[in-house]
Amino acid sequence: MLNWTDFSPWFAGGAGEYRIIIGEPEVYVPSFTCNDWSDAGIGTDAGTDVSNPMNIGSNPSLEGAGCLSGQDTSDAYQFSLTDHNNVEIMLDLDNSSVFTSSLYDANGSMVTAWVSNSSGGSWSSFDDVMYEGMDGTFTLVIESAGGEGYYNLSIETDDPAKADLAVTNLSCGEDMLSNQSITYSFDIHNLRGPAIGDFSWSLELIDSNEALVEELDSATLSTFATYGQVVLERSNTYPTDSTFAENTATGIYSCRVSVNMDLTVDEYPNSVSNNQMVGENFTIQNEDELWANDFDRDGYNTTDTGDGIVDACPQKKGYSELDRIGCPDYDGDGYSNPTTLDNWSIEEGADWDSTDETQWVDADGDGFGDNSSGTDGDQCPGVYGIEGGDGGDGCPPPFVDTDGDGVQDSDDDCPDTGAGLTVNPEDGCEFDTDGDGVVDSLDDCPATAMGVTVNPEDGCEVTDNGGGNNGDGSGDGNGGTGDGSGDGNGGTGDGSDDENGDGNTEDAAESGIDAVMIGGISGGVILIILLTLLILRKGRSNDGMADDSFANAAFNDPMMGMAASDPSITAEQLQYEQQLHAHGYTAEQARAYADQHFRPWLNQ
Repeated sequence: MLNWTDFSPWFAGGAGEYRIIIGEPEVYVPSFTCNDWSDAGIGTDAGTDVSNPMNIGSNPSLEGAGCLSGQDTSDAYQFSLTDHNNVEIMLDLDNSSVFTSSLYDANGSMVTAWVSNSSGGSWSSFDDVMYEGMDGTFTLVIESAGGEGYYNLSIETDDPAKADLAVTNLSCGEDMLSNQSITYSFDIHNLRGPAIGDFSWSLELIDSNEALVEELDSATLSTFATYGQVVLERSNTYPTDSTFAENTATGIYSCRVSVNMDLTVDEYPNSVSNNQMVGENFTIQNEDELWANDFDRDGYNTTDTGDGIVDACPQKKGYSELDRIGCPDYDGDGYSNPTTLDNWSIEEGADWDSTDETQWVDADGDGFGDNSSGTDGDQCPGVYGIEGGDGGDGCPPPFVDTDGDGVQDSDDDCPDTGAGLTVNPEDGCEFDTDGDGVVDSLDDCPATAMGVTVNPEDGCEVTDNGGGNNGDGSGDGNGGTGDGSGDGNGGTGDGSDDENGDGNTEDAAESGIDAVMIGGISGGVILIILLTLLILRKGRSNDGMADDSFANAAFNDPMMGMAASDPSITAEQLQYEQQLHAHGYTAEQARAYADQHFRPWLNQ
């Protein structure tokens, strides 16, 4: 048993671990321990891990030594950052040990990790895209990684980063005339720390040489925006109450937005490049120059510039192109409106219906537009028609011919003409060739002279044989020579008496041989004689052609020549044909009409 008491004045004693060495052993080296060590000057051992850290406060400023050993393998420190402050953490070791450091955010997600040795290691939130200026709680865990020893720790809060004002999303202007407004929009953001103080911005119109033409918009303001927040969203037109300067020269322009160019709000020197943005180029066309050759400003030149397109209505704005160029077109179908002012009518090509874009011409004039698929479209364009015609609107009516004379009822003025009769194709009525009031089908004397009184039943002349009341009627039974004069109803007689001498009236058509027929036969005989003489004359003489009078005599009457070639043609038919010929019918037409009456068997 060992019992030892030491009362020597040089031994102060105290709490701790002691060893008694018996004999003469080698030099004793005690094991390393961190018992009762005040980590980083906080007065106690730091926490153990991310779930059990030592809280060192907000926006801390901490510097001191810590200790890790086999019994104390990790230390944990927790702190908070506010007001967009940043933090810088530094850690280095006193010996050759290697410690690891890890930083976690409030959600327990690792922010960063690094290895520390005698050369040191550090991390700063400044310039870290994700964590710069981020307010929140962070936890630093330092682990021995199997080593032991002391470390030096520094956690220092840094000021917030400076502001970084930037122009984004600029849209300004488009190809335009000098009398129009410019529409623009843009945003200003603060990409980093708080902006301290007021700053100004401006929107300018610049030319292709980047020279200032005009300031379009500007203002001065302050902001609390930080780290990507919007400072300003601007959208407007210039000018707001009128149009852009009309005297602006034709050229290429762009818009330029500038913000805080005088740096009244402190920014880092290397960040001012985004304080200005220039938009896309656009063209401003001077209005007076544009319309110099287009008085009514409708896009069609007043005089030809080489393309052959000239405004037909140079003092009236219009957009017609199909009938004439550049004239008013109310319904927008490409055809100009008809107008009496410049004598442009539908007949000359103007819009047939200037209020309907689906119709512009009615070529057949039936009141239905030629565009079949348009409003009241003509289903038979080019053919005059009626509503509900045979085939649709604008088509001819169905062909109805009740009396069968070849003329449809809608054109037939004589709708009850008998079957087989020859009629005028224009009105459907029978012909009255001699104009005596008796149609040809009933007229036994179709060539009666004008002004002669005829019998309404047969169309033949009514004659008076001298049956005067006061005539003596004397005669010899062979016609007599009485003067037949008298003042009675019979009028003046012609002296010709019948066998009884009674002076009765006769119808000339009832007399023996018709005078017209005799004349026709005589003409035929004369023609034959003339032709015979002509042939004989040519046969016995070689001195030249026979006298033209012989040859022409037979052809002075074309109807007589036609009659001579066909013995079935009567003198009455010949006279009828002569009448038709006198009314403008050709010889062939006259023959065809006459054959229907005088030689009906030809059509049977």
